Amino acid sequence: MSDLSKDANDTAFLERIMRFQDGALNAAEVAVLEQEMKMSPEKRGVFAKVQIQSLSVHEHLRHEAYRVVEPLPGKHWSQSFRWRAVGLAAAAALVLLAGISVWFTARPSGHAVAVEVLGGDAMPQFVVGQRMALRRLVLESGTVQFRLDSGVVVEAAGPAEIELINAMRLRLVAGRVSADVGEHGKGFTIDTVETRVVDLGTKFGVDVSTPGRTDVVVFEGKVEVHEPQEKNRKLMASLTTGEGVSVTALVPKRIAMLNGGARDGDWKAQFKGPPDVIADVHDNVVLPDFHRFYVVTPRGLKEGARAYTDRPNPGWKAQPGEAMPEWLAGADVVRTFHMERHAEDFALTVSLSRPAAVFVFLDLRKPAPPWLANDFKDTGARLRLGPWIPNAVVLESLKTTDGEPGFVTCAVWKREVTAVGDVTLGQRPMSAPGERGQTAMYGIAAKALP
Repeated sequence: MSDLSKDANDTAFLERIMRFQDGALNAAEVAVLEQEMKMSPEKRGVFAKVQIQSLSVHEHLRHEAYRVVEPLPGKHWSQSFRWRAVGLAAAAALVLLAGISVWFTARPSGHAVAVEVLGGDAMPQFVVGQRMALRRLVLESGTVQFRLDSGVVVEAAGPAEIELINAMRLRLVAGRVSADVGEHGKGFTIDTVETRVVDLGTKFGVDVSTPGRTDVVVFEGKVEVHEPQEKNRKLMASLTTGEGVSVTALVPKRIAMLNGGARDGDWKAQFKGPPDVIADVHDNVVLPDFHRFYVVTPRGLKEGARAYTDRPNPGWKAQPGEAMPEWLAGADVVRTFHMERHAEDFALTVSLSRPAAVFVFLDLRKPAPPWLANDFKDTGARLRLGPWIPNAVVLESLKTTDGEPGFVTCAVWKREVTAVGDVTLGQRPMSAPGERGQTAMYGIAAKALP
């Protein structure tokens, strides 16, 4: 071991790692191990790689012995001297390698939770499909996606810290996670300092990046947001698709806008850096139980870009046989919500960070409202909006084949705004009393002026 660096050439440290894997450390010893790794990036790298190597060898031996794939229960963290010796050898072989951005520590009590690595850009050392047993995950940067034995898929975005309680519950200490509970994960729970978030069959996200605040958003399905205490816990909010709240001091407030990407996991409740073109989107709806949000995707307008936060299927598409116009493609795009407020005084404000062309995509079946006709110009370009589910109400006035998904044709209106500031839009055109069907909510995009 003469080639080892000073920090890593520590027999006591390596022995603590092995005793940690055997579940033999007491609370004080765990604290010492954690402090060592906090103070030394090299030791964090050694620790993580010992975990990876030991689990990889152990899984190989187990598969050779049984030739079956089975869950990795917590008891496999306490194995024979042979496995421990393999871990020590792995530590000696790996300490010369560079550190990595992910490391795992144990809580003083509790069982390790089985996970299967599905992907991510934070852990190139991990093989997709590899199974591990974890108590805590500390992610310094990047993302990692893993599946629990409950079938729940969790994606963490660093910097983040997660404590795994069991296959149906985790505690988010820092950072952001998104979860897809699948068919069998109903009841999956994420605890934070401010909340307990209980899934009722959904895709949702939780963010505690801002101290003293928990952001909860629902991409599909429903969640309940409860107070965090064990006794006399109260329901603070019940959220459905396209809704979100920010909780501070047990007070939930609507999240009006997310900064998002093409995937549900690519979201933030605030910009982390300077916005591209659209800096903010908000409306004038103020109701206690109104929690709907908009999503701004920088440079996100492309074929199939999602149109709404409360409808998973409809997207913006070019006309058949055509391409998205070059002067439109790559614009910042706003996902609105189809079930917007119908009040005549409804106002939607788009704040621009630079001079830009602002576009509105309007359902062709109705004439342009005054707020659009007075300030915007019809470019003559047309986009399709869909597919809608078969027999959707919005398709009732269109001729579509029964049982087939349909599309709505929208006109592209444009306004050039030469100064930084706000652009206010109004209510969508409504159907007359007794008229069949309804019009689709308009879309919004903006692209910087040359």
